[in-house]
Amino acid sequence: MPTNNQITRNIGGQTNSGPGTVLENLKHNNPAFYHQLFDDCDKFTAADWVVTATGAATETIRANIDGGILRMQNTGALNDLVSIQYAGGTGAVNQTFQFDPTSPKDVLFACSIATDSALNANILVGLAIADTTPIASLPATGMFIFKPAASLFPQGYMQNASVGTLTAQAQTPMADNTFIDLAIFYSAYDGNCIMYMGTPGVTGGNTPASQVVASQFRLPAPLTLPVASLAPTISLSNGTAAARLLDVDWWYAAKARRSG
Repeated sequence: MPTNNQITRNIGGQTNSGPGTVLENLKHNNPAFYHQLFDDCDKFTAADWVVTATGAATETIRANIDGGILRMQNTGALNDLVSIQYAGGTGAVNQTFQFDPTSPKDVLFACSIATDSALNANILVGLAIADTTPIASLPATGMFIFKPAASLFPQGYMQNASVGTLTAQAQTPMADNTFIDLAIFYSAYDGNCIMYMGTPGVTGGNTPASQVVASQFRLPAPLTLPVASLAPTISLSNGTAAARLLDVDWWYAAKARRSG
């Protein structure tokens, strides 16, 4: 006897593969619909990342923490940096997400993060070109979310060769040692780019906690789509002369394989 009657049960299967495609008989959704990377932060493999850091910064998985947490910690001088960009074992930043401006496709970056000092940390998460100074001078090309020190409010950015737009500052502030879900999504369907903020553990009726939106902000038009390919990027630096921590619960990057 099932104990959870809220589950939708499609016994015969369900698919988003169209008739006449090679996966038309698949009984679940096409796993290749998006090019995607998801990391639940149960391990940190050094070969998968290019690390840019000031001093003896560390990137470690916290021991015996439910759900898996990657902890990034820098050293204690003003503006000290620890930044990771996806390499996928190549030995260099591996930029595998491209907007295809002539044939746009949906692009998403999302993550769940917490910092020990929301006011005094500079934080950048998203998709960006290879960049060794992602906070001192924001990536010239990318789609990302940046929260500067001396502010509690993240902003979404999209730009190409330093030309682009950004959102107004979010109305939902970050707080110390409190996880917050962040996402930035470009829709090829209507050409909009929206930054989302959500609070894990806050449910809304039948809505999963990770889908509850505390606030959302549309980047103003016209958008300037990145031309160069981009890589998942997570960066932290100090806004004061004290070491900072950034905990990452999970991150997700995805790009649709077809337009619209």
